[in-house]
Amino acid sequence: MGCTSVGDSFEVQFLPAADGAPDSYTYSYGLGCGDGYRPTHDEVFAPRPDATGTTSSPVIDDGCQSVASGQLCLGMSDEIRGEYAWTGSLTHGRARLGQSDLPAPACDSGSAVVTSTVRTLLRNDAIRLGFAAAQSGNWSLTFDQAYSTGGLTGVSTVTCRPSP
Repeated sequence: MGCTSVGDSFEVQFLPAADGAPDSYTYSYGLGCGDGYRPTHDEVFAPRPDATGTTSSPVIDDGCQSVASGQLCLGMSDEIRGEYAWTGSLTHGRARLGQSDLPAPACDSGSAVVTSTVRTLLRNDAIRLGFAAAQSGNWSLTFDQAYSTGGLTGVSTVTCRPSP
């Protein structure tokens, strides 16, 4: 496909747990595939056959909702996963995965478990967060808007979902 990471758009952080808590991770990405083409989030995470011919997909296929110039996905299986995909032209911000202080179905940002760094997102860039062990609770995924210099301006959007 000939895709490469665009600028400083690819970042991975593995966050070792303290005091026996589960490990977590964050990553963000932006890809260019020649002639200025930037694949959509769905194209990046489309199911593909592996070497054995089995089709698998790392996409978060449940708990997604469209928001202004983006998409929030909050999925739960053997881990809690949150992803903010940007579809506008340019924005700056960070994503936070945490537990809402309100009982489901109510929603607020609550207490963060994993927070990404402030990133510059171009069209079709995304930030994904993960918490390595599923725990009960009302989970939240928040995208905080920021200035290009990194200072936060406030919550842009938030979604919540109770664990199964």
